[in-house]
Amino acid sequence: MWRSRIPRTASREQWRSWPTPVIPVGIETARGLVVDRLLAAGHPVIPVHPNAFYALRPRWGAARAKNDPGDSFKLADYARTDIHRLPVLAPTLPKPSSWRR
Repeated sequence: MWRSRIPRTASREQWRSWPTPVIPVGIETARGLVVDRLLAAGHPVIPVHPNAFYALRPRWGAARAKNDPGDSFKLADYARTDIHRLPVLAPTLPKPSSWRR
């Protein structure tokens, strides 16, 4: 009886048919396979120089030991708040396979 009141969840095919949101991604490099894959997926990439990011670390409080989860949060926060100041690599049209080497 209570099951009839629970809405049905979307099927896997419905999930695949929904559009993928465009999420900007902040990363500490401007080239490489990861950047190429993100651009191919349609995500704008915000490259941040590692020295510039290191200089911004005091923005989030006292400098503690560097760790990956903390740095990923700080990089995402920096990209979110200062996106108007940073260069953004936008996705381009895919090249035909005959152009790739």
